[in-house]
Amino acid sequence: MLTLLKEAIAKVASTSKGFLIDGYPRNVEQGTRFESDVYPVDCVIYFQVSDETMTTRLLKRGETSGRADDNEETIKQRIITFHAETQPVIDYYKKAKKVHQVSMK
Repeated sequence: MLTLLKEAIAKVASTSKGFLIDGYPRNVEQGTRFESDVYPVDCVIYFQVSDETMTTRLLKRGETSGRADDNEETIKQRIITFHAETQPVIDYYKKAKKVHQVSMK
């Protein structure tokens, strides 16, 4: 993933004002490797949403996505994994004063 990001950014870096990378990094190691191998992170935007809202949205997506894993049991496990992986990333970037948190409903 890091190589793909690096190549995509390099192609348009000279004409870009910046980049928004959705859903990345997924863990602290990815973030530190990105910063050392690609570019320093200016900010991280964290949309804080309740587990209930995430579940509702994913179940709604499941109605049209055709994904067999868009069911409540799997979604609950995904949310647990999301928190376990994401919170250390948020904490890491908060220490660096780079997190902009948006609370959503």
